[in-house]
Order: sequence, then C-alpha cells, then structure tokens
Amino acid sequence: GRVPDTHGYRNIANYPQAITTPGVIALRVDAPFYFGNINFLKETMARLEREHCTAPLRAMVINASSINSLDASADTALHEIAEDLHQRGIQLFFAEVREPVRQVMRRSGLEAKLGEDHFFLTVRRAVEAAAADVSVIPLISRIKHPRRSHEGHLTPGVTPPLSVPPRPS
Repeated sequence: GRVPDTHGYRNIANYPQAITTPGVIALRVDAPFYFGNINFLKETMARLEREHCTAPLRAMVINASSINSLDASADTALHEIAEDLHQRGIQLFFAEVREPVRQVMRRSGLEAKLGEDHFFLTVRRAVEAAAADVSVIPLISRIKHPRRSHEGHLTPGVTPPLSVPPRPS
C-alpha cells in the first residue's frame, strides 16, 4: 500500500497504515526472476488475492525494480500469468522494470501483448492506471495503429498510451 503523505509503496504487513487501492494488488519481486522461483511468484500472487483483496480483483501490479535478470522460463511464466489473469478479467501492469529485463519482455512479445501503457516508471503511476476505469482494455483484442517514423514512413505501431488523470486523494 501507499504510505500516507508520500508516493512510496510498502509492504502492508510492515506498514499497516499504508493505504491500499480496492481491486488492485501491488507486489514487489525481490530477486532475479528465473525458473527456480516461478512457482513462488504464482503462489504469492494467489495468496495475496485470497488474503488481501476485499473488492473484486481488477489489476495486479508487479514492481520489478529488484528483478535484474529474466530467463526464458520466467519470461514464459509471465506470459502464462498474463493470459491467466486476462481470462479472469484482470489486467497485469509492471512498474520500475530495468531496461535489460524490459528488452527480454520486448523480444518475447510480452510488452506488445500487454501494451506499452501497462509499463510505468513508478509504482504510483502503475497503481493509478490500474485503478482508473479507463484502463480496462482487452489484452488480446488490442488494436494496433500504424505510426509514422521520423522519415515519414508508416511503421507498425502500438496502441497509444492512455492519459490517466491522477485520482483525487
């Protein structure tokens, strides 16, 4: 949850005064994400949903600031997690993804599957987008828009990012 009077997010077990967002779970992965801890992440996500979600879950935000590597098995698992959440009507967002990890996500197609508008520099912005009603966009039926390159040629594009207004405090 968000610590009152700050933009910082902390573990609600350690900060009971932290403010949570109904329907949104934010979690931080504090390790490289590889084949050995895939099940741990899936089990943690399921436990958090069971124990801490008082409203219907609409979005999961993964704070990836501590993930400094992503192997092929873990990347495949993220695709599976995204698909499972999508099938249940839940969106997946990422915050603070390091560039080498984001490159793996980009090469595997995860970034395109979710959309660039599901990746944020801060947890706060990711949670705000996840909580906003306008962020409900189907993952699979995302419309691709061509865009012009700097030379003026049409290039494959992505759905433009949403402009999400800040939520009132």
